Amino acid sequence: RDTGSLVSECLKHLERHPLDNNTREVLARIYQERYGRPDLAEAELDRLINQPYQSKKDVAKWLNLVADWHEKAGDFDRFTKCLKEITKRMPNTAQAKKSEDRLSRTRDARGAS
Repeated sequence: RDTGSLVSECLKHLERHPLDNNTREVLARIYQERYGRPDLAEAELDRLINQPYQSKKDVAKWLNLVADWHEKAGDFDRFTKCLKEITKRMPNTAQAKKSEDRLSRTRDARGAS
């Protein structure tokens, strides 16, 4: 489908249903993947991440998605910040452990190259 019409549909839907997590995530992915606008994409996910009563699983998913984008762009500092945010928000959880493991693996791989 046409990217412009997808964005328009998402924005119209979010006007009526501003707490629709799925639509906001779709919009973020469109901004990142089709428009190459990581600033807009990250702003949408930040809204989700900072909304009260989000599940830890969802917050970790969104932070990992932003980390993926930063890793792909070669921005290791922002990649690291995203993963550390998971550990900070969710200490002593499976999500924090996965985040720490991912950061460690990435550091090891970067050191080896």
